[in-house]
Amino acid sequence: MGEGITFESKRLEQLEEKITKTDDKVIQLDKSIAVYSAIFERNLQIQEKLSSAIDRLSTTISDIQQTLIGVIADTKRNSELQQSNTHKIGEIEQSTEKKISELEHKLKGKMDKLDERIEDVDDKGKFDFLKFVKDNFLSVSVVLYILYEVFIKGYVIK
Repeated sequence: MGEGITFESKRLEQLEEKITKTDDKVIQLDKSIAVYSAIFERNLQIQEKLSSAIDRLSTTISDIQQTLIGVIADTKRNSELQQSNTHKIGEIEQSTEKKISELEHKLKGKMDKLDERIEDVDDKGKFDFLKFVKDNFLSVSVVLYILYEVFIKGYVIK
């Protein structure tokens, strides 16, 4: 019987060793579970924050998309207005050039008339001695003859 007790005692020791090892493994597993639980909790919090950030980002992108749609519509409207204005400016330039040309033509005609009038006034204001003598040669000759007789010959009418 002594042998049976020793065998049982060895077996009991082996079982205690196994239990101790198992207890150690359970403690390590408990620690690992605690660490993994903390990591899992943290991941859940991060995922919740990430989900919230994604929702906000989605809202922001939607707002930006609406703003861009408005900007594109405004740009298209501005482009159409610019084309219309460019066309109107072209018409205004053509009309202005035509009016300037007409005014230049009228001004040239008036300037020519003014030049003619100035020449006429100049001509009327000038005394052209040679032309006068030429036009009135006979009268001038008679007057000069009389003056010659009176002053040079001393002929006086009494």
